[in-house]
Amino acid sequence: MFVLSLIPIRGIETNIPFDLDVLEHSQFLQSEYTTSFVSDHFGMLEYRKQEAISSMSFCTVINCMDGRVQLPVIAFLMERFRCLYVDIVSEPGPSLILSERSSRGIMDSILRRVDISFEVHKSKGVAIVAHADCAGNPGRKSKQLKDLRNAVDFLTHRYVSTEVIALWVDEKLEVQEIASV
Repeated sequence: MFVLSLIPIRGIETNIPFDLDVLEHSQFLQSEYTTSFVSDHFGMLEYRKQEAISSMSFCTVINCMDGRVQLPVIAFLMERFRCLYVDIVSEPGPSLILSERSSRGIMDSILRRVDISFEVHKSKGVAIVAHADCAGNPGRKSKQLKDLRNAVDFLTHRYVSTEVIALWVDEKLEVQEIASV
């Protein structure tokens, strides 16, 4: 049983928690079970519902709409925040939008979607992303990192009790957390 509880499987749903519950049940341990053991002791539909609710964990990303960067960022964030799901708020050049705060309607739309992620999904943290070869923020890397810095500052003041991180995706689609933006 102990080994089964140590199996690290991420990104997909497994029945390991259910298996552990069965293996640890007193009647199972005493070899007092029949073929109806599971249906007698575990209401499967209710069990699955409770398991799904308790295992849901989210983080939020404000990412460029560029499809090339979506999957690498999602994979990075699932590991970084140890979550199963990533709520995606997608706009072209979001770090520029949040840095300059000039497109009020788009900025409000981004923030409204982030708020939903925090309120409904209890997001563990938020990441703002910039990337090489961005059509929405076509500036040099140094300018984009400055925009990231400003966006993180803005988001940190809005979401005070939440971890806000900045990510840079390079030409090879490798994701890097920017330590001091």
